[in-house]
Amino acid sequence: SSPSPSHFFCLPLGALDERRHLRRLIPMRDERRPLLPHSRRHPNSVLALHLLTTHTLHFIYPAYQSLGEPREPVAWYLMKVGDSGVRNVIGEAAYDDDGSRRKTSVAYAASQADWKDLPLREKFIFIGMLSGKIMAILAVIFLYLCTLSTLATAFTLLSSRGLGKYIRDSSLIRDPASALIVGMLITVVLQSSTTFTNVLVSMVAANMITVHMAIPMMIGSELGTSFVNGLISLTYAGDRESFKRAFSAAILGDVLNICVILVVLPIELTTAMIENLSWKIVDPLISEQGLSFKTIEILTDPINRFVLEVDEPGLRNATMSDEYLPADHTFILKCSFPNGSRIYNCPYSHPFVHTTWSDDTVAKVVVICSIGVLIFCLFAIVALINHIMRGRVKEAVQRLIEKECPGRWKWATGYIIMAVGFGFTMLLQSNSVFSSSLTPLAGAGVVSLEKLYALTMGSNIGTTFSGVLAAMAADPSRFEKALHMAVCQVIYNIIGTLLFYPIKPMRKIPLRLAGQIGECTAHYRWFILLYLFVLFILVPIIVISLSLLPPFITVTAFVLMYIAIGVIVVVNLLQTHRPHWLPESLRSWDFLPVWMYSLEPYDKVLTSYLSRVPLVGQYLHHKEPHKPTSNGHHNGLPNGHDHGHDNGLFLRLSSQTQV
Repeated sequence: SSPSPSHFFCLPLGALDERRHLRRLIPMRDERRPLLPHSRRHPNSVLALHLLTTHTLHFIYPAYQSLGEPREPVAWYLMKVGDSGVRNVIGEAAYDDDGSRRKTSVAYAASQADWKDLPLREKFIFIGMLSGKIMAILAVIFLYLCTLSTLATAFTLLSSRGLGKYIRDSSLIRDPASALIVGMLITVVLQSSTTFTNVLVSMVAANMITVHMAIPMMIGSELGTSFVNGLISLTYAGDRESFKRAFSAAILGDVLNICVILVVLPIELTTAMIENLSWKIVDPLISEQGLSFKTIEILTDPINRFVLEVDEPGLRNATMSDEYLPADHTFILKCSFPNGSRIYNCPYSHPFVHTTWSDDTVAKVVVICSIGVLIFCLFAIVALINHIMRGRVKEAVQRLIEKECPGRWKWATGYIIMAVGFGFTMLLQSNSVFSSSLTPLAGAGVVSLEKLYALTMGSNIGTTFSGVLAAMAADPSRFEKALHMAVCQVIYNIIGTLLFYPIKPMRKIPLRLAGQIGECTAHYRWFILLYLFVLFILVPIIVISLSLLPPFITVTAFVLMYIAIGVIVVVNLLQTHRPHWLPESLRSWDFLPVWMYSLEPYDKVLTSYLSRVPLVGQYLHHKEPHKPTSNGHHNGLPNGHDHGHDNGLFLRLSSQTQV
C-alpha cells in the first residue's frame, strides 16, 4: 500500500549511485526495509519520541564508536517518504573517499552549503542547534569544575588529617629527587596542582617546612596533572591520526615539564637561583598584604555546598597537626549529634547533614561518585566537541586559531595565544581542566600542536595565580613566607617559558619529542599504558629507591643518567642533521641488539598481555601497518613517514563500496 506522510524507511544504498538515487527510489520499492510500522499503529507522539531517540543515539554513538575499529563503509539513508515521494533526507553515516567518516543531517548539510544560499528556516535551525551545543559544552565543563572541587574536598577530608605533619617528618622530602616524586604522586591523586600548591603555601607559612624543602615538591606537582589527559586520548584509539594528535597533545605538558626539570632542577640545587630571586621580589612587597579575590569559586561553591560542606578553616588547621583533636571529631557540617538527636531548622542542605557515618566513610562515597561523574564529563566533552567541530564551525575555528599578527608583528602571535591560555587558566583556577578540554580539540584536528604548545605555556603560568592568592589571604604573621613560596612557583614557570619558547631550536625539542611519542603510540597502542606505568610507577620507585641510598651513590647515579641522556640526544641529532660527522658505526643504531632501539620485538608479547586489561585492553590490538626503515628494521619511534605511499598496504574505498 502507498505509505502515508508519516511513514519512515531506511534504504540501503551501498550499490546505488548517489546522483540518481532520488529518481530510482520508486522502482526500488521492493528493496526497502521498513524502519517503523505504519503510522496507524504508531501515533505521532510515538513517532516523535522515536525520532528524538534515534537522533540522540546518532549524536552520541560516533564518540563511542571511535573507541573501536571503524565501521564498514556502507551508506544508510533515513528518509521521510510521503505521497509526493522523498520529502527530506534526515541523516546519513558513511565514509568519504579519503577514508574519513561522513555524517550528514539537516544541520550538517547547512554547515557544508554556502551560507548565503541557505533558506532562512535552515539558518535558524543551524544557529539554534549550534547555540544549544555550545551551551551543553559550557554546562558539562561547569559540572566538571564543580566535581573537581568536590573531589579535592573529599580527598582532603579523607587523607589530610595530619598530612602536613607526615610530610614534615618524612625523610623523603629531605632529598630533592624523592621530594619531586612526592609532589608528582600527590598531584596525581588529587588531580589538582592548585590544591597541593595551596597546601605547600600553608605549610611554609606555618613554619612546618622551609621554602628550600618545598621547591622540589612544587616542581614535581607540575607533572601530575596530565594523567587524565592520557586517558582522554584513548577515546580516539579507533582512528590512527586522531589518536596520534590527541596523545601528542595529552603528553605535551609532561614533555615540556620534564625538559624544564632536567635543566632547572640541577641549577636550583646548586645555586638556589629561584629561592634567592623570589626573595628579592618579595622583600619590597611585604607591606602590601591583605588582598583577597575569588574567581570561578563564586559559581562553584554554592553548587558544591549541596553535595558536601565542611569546616574548611578547621580542616586546614588539622592538615598542619591533628594532635589537639579527638579521634571522633568531624569536619563535616552536620545538624545531628552522635547520640542520634537532630537540630531543627538546619542551615545546611547537603545529603550528609543528618548522617552518622564517619568522615572517612562520607569521603569515600563522595570520591567514588565524583570519579563516576568525572568519567561521564570526559566522555561528554569528547562527544560534544567531536559533534560540533564539523563543517563550517570547524573551518571557522581553524581560521581563527591559525590567524597571525600582520606584518612585522607576526612574531607576537604565539605570545598572544600564550596570554589567552594564561587568562583562561587564571579564571578556571585549574590547569588540568584547561588542558583536558584542549585534548579533544587537538584530537579533532582543530588546534595544532604548535598552538597548543603556546596555550600550555600560558596555562602553566596561569595556574600559579591561585598560590599568589592563597599567600595574599594569609595571616599577617605568615604573609612573608607564604608569598615567598608562591612567587617561587611563578618564577619557575617563567624560567621554563623563557628557556623553551623564544629560542626556536629549544622550542622544537618538546614539540618533536611529543610528536614522536604520539607517532609511536599510534603504531603500538599498548605504548600508552607503558608510558603511564613508567612515568607514574616505575620512575617513582627507582628515584625513591636511589634516594634511600648513601648520598654519594645517589649523586653518582644521577650524574651518569644525565651523561647517558646527553650522549643519546647528541648522537640522534648528529645522525639526523650531520651524519658525516660520525664514524660509520654510529650513523645508525644497528650495531646494538634490536631490542635496545626498537619496540617491534616486544609488540607481540605486550599486545597479547595488555589487551586483557579491563576497559582499555580491547583497543590496544589495533596496530596500523607500517613500512620498515631503509635498513630493513621497524623503527620503534617512526619519523613521520607518509603512509600514503605504502602501495599494497592500503586499499582506497569509495563511498559506494560495500564490505
